[in-house]
Amino acid sequence: MQLTPNLTATFELVIGCSLTLDLDGFDLGISTEFGQNSINILPGFTFAIIDSSGTLNVSNNGLGSSNGNHAGINTTGATLHIDGGTTVAQGGIQAAGIGDSQGNGGPGSPGAGGPSGDISVSGTPTINATGGGNAPAIGPGSGSGGLGTLGTINVTGGIFNTTPSPHYNI
Repeated sequence: MQLTPNLTATFELVIGCSLTLDLDGFDLGISTEFGQNSINILPGFTFAIIDSSGTLNVSNNGLGSSNGNHAGINTTGATLHIDGGTTVAQGGIQAAGIGDSQGNGGPGSPGAGGPSGDISVSGTPTINATGGGNAPAIGPGSGSGGLGTLGTINVTGGIFNTTPSPHYNI
């Protein structure tokens, strides 16, 4: 899929197939609230972001709401590959900017965060990720049962500017 104009959306983008998004120098902004990830990669699928200069800006703005506990880019059981452009991701309460949402039933008690899925970064992208309260910028979500498991994170390039919750430094 190749992006042509700059786009802004206020709905969850669900990735239900393996897909490569070429920003092609353009910007895509997705801002959600109340029970939605900005981008939700369904388990078993791969989402790749490529570009040289465009920006993908995703945020969960339900920070003051108990329903705002979803990731900017949810990778639970899925694979995310970033190779170029700028990716900006903000998680909601107890949700990672890139990774898992809050309390998706990971190991431990039922309220634990889920596994973060597999994340790889190569090339020269810039990644600005912020975790919601009690969650890392990149990685598993958190919950009443604790932090979920960390999937595989493979980094061979890129510039990272991350702001985790004060409890985590991922």
